[in-house]
Amino acid sequence: MIANAYGNYGRQSLDQTWSIFEKLGGVRSLGKAFELQTEFAKQAYEGFVAESQKIRELHRELARQIEDLGGPCSPDDQPALNPTRHT
Repeated sequence: MIANAYGNYGRQSLDQTWSIFEKLGGVRSLGKAFELQTEFAKQAYEGFVAESQKIRELHRELARQIEDLGGPCSPDDQPALNPTRHT
């Protein structure tokens, strides 16, 4: 599920980038090119933030599932990540 989210975001980003290049190819003025590039940057940023939040939630859910199964999920539970804890 997490891999699918990364793949979907990658495809969406690539499609969006391809679309802007097609649009820029038909532009006749520098002002219009700047306008298109600005809109692309805004959409790319908003898309990145939204997809990052979705992926973060998927990771959080995976961590909950691991914890429910009794696996270590926090740095305190993992001695290699917590040098102050002695086993």
